[in-house]
Amino acid sequence: MRTRIFILASLVFLMAAGGKSLALTSVDLSKEYTTDENTILLLHFNEGEGTPKDSSSFHPEVHNIAAAWTDAGKFDSGMSFDGIGNRLTIYDTPNLSAPDEMTVELWIKPSKEALSGLHSLMNKGGRGGQGRLDLCLRDGKVQNYGSITGNKVLEPDTWYHIAYVVVGTFATGGKEYLFINGVLDKEQPTRWQGLTQKGALTIGAYSPKYQFFAGTIDEIRISNIARPYPGVDEEKKFHSNFGLVKNLTYTYSIEPNHGENRDTEHTKLIDGKGGNICWHRSTPEIEFDLKSTYLIRRIEIDWYKSNSLWGIEDISVFMDKGTGYELVNKLETNRAELSFPAMHTLIFKNINQETHRLKLRVFSDGRYFGIKEIKIYGKPVEKTKKKWIFLIRPLLLIPTFPNLVMS
Repeated sequence: MRTRIFILASLVFLMAAGGKSLALTSVDLSKEYTTDENTILLLHFNEGEGTPKDSSSFHPEVHNIAAAWTDAGKFDSGMSFDGIGNRLTIYDTPNLSAPDEMTVELWIKPSKEALSGLHSLMNKGGRGGQGRLDLCLRDGKVQNYGSITGNKVLEPDTWYHIAYVVVGTFATGGKEYLFINGVLDKEQPTRWQGLTQKGALTIGAYSPKYQFFAGTIDEIRISNIARPYPGVDEEKKFHSNFGLVKNLTYTYSIEPNHGENRDTEHTKLIDGKGGNICWHRSTPEIEFDLKSTYLIRRIEIDWYKSNSLWGIEDISVFMDKGTGYELVNKLETNRAELSFPAMHTLIFKNINQETHRLKLRVFSDGRYFGIKEIKIYGKPVEKTKKKWIFLIRPLLLIPTFPNLVMS
């Protein structure tokens, strides 16, 4: 029986515009933050009493809802949250926006209570799914709700520096990072849509009623650029030079090599959306016509693993070099070590080859896998203009001197 594969959602291919530049400097965690033109919020919490003041050039008003001052901040004083109802609120202002890039930095000292369950550190505009600023702790791990979750489990009563950095957006094929104490904890393609949603910024709680943080917070800075944490500048350069390829077309074919297709009863395994499962050790090939020649740099494939036994085993990339397809790269998924049921991303990096057509061959070791999204990053190859060279042979003129008498 014929085996089928379905591509869930859309295959996203756009051509991103260039990015901002950023000096190659490091972030100093040994002292308080400084403000610059890209700082949209900076709270030192050094007042020790009353209302915290913003030290950026925008000065939004901060409202303290019962959070207590403490002398035991990271650098000076700080804000203590009891996990019951304490929070800070900053009402919406046009300056609290970061449409293209963002960095959120803060020092936290969580109590034991904050490391079990879900506790919000910072939220803007409510919980509307992926693509928002919704930084929190989930069972001791740092998370931006609906997108990235860190690997490190935090210890109670210990100071940690948290940095959430986003380069680009979902629409431009960006990436997001979590750093703990300046060390990379997790990176992945971003679902961030830009810090543009309206609504108050709440610190220490998700809302006036839910997910309160227990512990101490000091030194909060939000910036509308991606600060230069390790690896971020390299991604910024890539993001400014390469974008998601647009205007391509794709076709796919399936080579069944085991069993039969029975996917009709399993079409709602990802977010209730149908048409995402390929059964029984099939080998689908997905071919892309790029319409013109591109220098391909990176390919990302989001795929679904349903259980411990089955899933994609490897993916191969072939490129047309003018005389037919040639194998360029092949990656295994290490499927046995991956969580399930869950989405995973396989990334081909630093391909650096030119082509106008490419093909992906997917080999599965069993049924139950789905491909949700494929992203191809590259830049157009400029056509070499023909140069016409005109050779002009000079005319040799021999002068005559009529008044010259030869003797």
